[in-house]
Amino acid sequence: MSKRILSFLFALALLLPVSTAFGVSMGNDTRADAHIESGVHPEDCTYAAQVGEHIQIILGVRNPVAEHTYVFHLMGDGNLQHGTLTPHTEPGHFTYHATSAGTETFVYTVSVDGIVSHPATVTITVDAATTLPFLQYKDMQNHWAAFSAGRLAYLGKLVGMQADNHFFFHPDRGITRGDFLIWLCAVLDIEPTTSVSTIYVDSDIPQWMIGFLDAATIAGVIEGAPAANPAVTSYFSPNTPVTRIEAISMISRALGTDGHDDDLTGLFLDITEIPAWGKNAVRHLAERQVLAGNLGDYLQPNRNLSRAEGAEMLYKALKDMVHTPAPGLS
Repeated sequence: MSKRILSFLFALALLLPVSTAFGVSMGNDTRADAHIESGVHPEDCTYAAQVGEHIQIILGVRNPVAEHTYVFHLMGDGNLQHGTLTPHTEPGHFTYHATSAGTETFVYTVSVDGIVSHPATVTITVDAATTLPFLQYKDMQNHWAAFSAGRLAYLGKLVGMQADNHFFFHPDRGITRGDFLIWLCAVLDIEPTTSVSTIYVDSDIPQWMIGFLDAATIAGVIEGAPAANPAVTSYFSPNTPVTRIEAISMISRALGTDGHDDDLTGLFLDITEIPAWGKNAVRHLAERQVLAGNLGDYLQPNRNLSRAEGAEMLYKALKDMVHTPAPGLS
């Protein structure tokens, strides 16, 4: 081949895309340019669990666009070493069941409009089954909320009833708005004020509860329902059973709700039953893995909260608040 022909071929190669010129697939680099341009940026995320625990895994995209439909792709064969991953109906949502101690990762990509993102990594650290001491309630043996309720009792946050040298929690009973507020204040260390009056006009508010109501109102945990003159007074209804959405709202406000949206698309099958004022709180606690009961399908927001569900959420909220847990609190 003459030098003139070689020079021509070399010049032609410079004018062509690299992948065409040399027959090399540059799929990753082309994909990178496209995903940066379109804003498809999956997020690395980390989770922690204990052996035997079920946790919710939510894959995410940085700065998602509401009009886009994101498709999540798990890379590899899907077999995990320390647990199992079960998909929900909502894309990118999974339940992880931790079965053995250790740390493992899996990788995923996101595609939208035919553009595939760079891979992102999910890291899950599974600790051995807890050996932390907790109070064993007589009526909660093998109950799903036994550890949370018993741990709160051991920590001196809330204790059930004692009879004949045994403790009982009555996990399936409901709980009133007033009692749940007291639980929340005790667990999350909201100290009552010394106030002897309240903005709430209910005639059935006991005197000892007023300081807790005042403190929770100041902290923005509760608001009450408007009375005849909403600018001055409100009703709290302390003896009315608390619903799941009311409890979720109280806990969310106690943890702080800033920066959380109220888009619940695909999160639960009954999102149309969630009142507008509670959507932000549901999203908030779902992201922080504080919700308890009926997860993955139905939230049942307007059903009365059970004592077991209340204890489970409050213990998770307590753990969430402690970024560097004291010994025995994790």
